[in-house]
Amino acid sequence: MKAKKLKYGDILEIIWHDSNIPATPGWMSEEQHQEWVRGCGSIVRSVGVYISEDEHFINIVGDIDHDEDTEKSVLRPINIGKGFVKDIFKLRRGK
Repeated sequence: MKAKKLKYGDILEIIWHDSNIPATPGWMSEEQHQEWVRGCGSIVRSVGVYISEDEHFINIVGDIDHDEDTEKSVLRPINIGKGFVKDIFKLRRGK
């Protein structure tokens, strides 16, 4: 999918296909995981503030400082593999 022109602070809704290997031991075997991936895994809807992206990932966060400090803190990061993105909706432009 070709990424839309995104700006730091944009509020995004990203629909993506989660097929990463579960980090929780015992959640499912590798064979069960491969079957789950072939069956499309899970479709996820993530909403967050756009921070940045690189060749492989779009980086959004759940929270960002709104005050006028020169250094911003961010919390609840979500790094979404670009190959898994089905659609991106810009809900609001960054301020």
